[in-house]
Amino acid sequence: VCFCWTRAWTLQPALFSVYFAMETSAHNMEGGMKMATLAKPFLGSLALVTGGASGIGEAVCQVLAAEGATLVVADKQLEAAQKVAQSLPGDSKHLAVYVDVGDSESVENLFSVVRGLFTSPFNIVVNCAGILRFSSVVDCSDELFDDVMRVNLKGTFLVNRAASQDMLRPGVTLPEGGAAIVNWVLEPRV
Repeated sequence: VCFCWTRAWTLQPALFSVYFAMETSAHNMEGGMKMATLAKPFLGSLALVTGGASGIGEAVCQVLAAEGATLVVADKQLEAAQKVAQSLPGDSKHLAVYVDVGDSESVENLFSVVRGLFTSPFNIVVNCAGILRFSSVVDCSDELFDDVMRVNLKGTFLVNRAASQDMLRPGVTLPEGGAAIVNWVLEPRV
């Protein structure tokens, strides 16, 4: 997992629950002391998860929603994203939006739709959209290589750029704790 920081905002400590599925019960600490986690650490947060219609993206959506966030499930598979959005726990009205992360116009449209529906920008962005194509270097076509780079590399860049620009708009106030952009790296290859 690699983190992309936007300005000097700090990652909310509760975001680590996404990675470790932190229990909400008390945890034992050194010396027998106990520390309880917040019941809903993301209450009031607006979260974007690209690739949220399946796999790790869907699991991240479930955890964030269970911890109080309002989710925008963004995926190229809109019908599957809608099913995920409808299945999410919590009192929030979650949203599914089509996005092709490798297309700048599609990414800009995603942020435009969200700006029209919500008063604040995302303060959590998780890039889970990605594709994996198996091929050796010898057999890899230009088209296959370009497709993987367009989604996995360019797509992450486009979403991070749009999210950063949105967070830095004049008049935008982020919640206490700032904002976080998280990029998942699943394989040692792009």
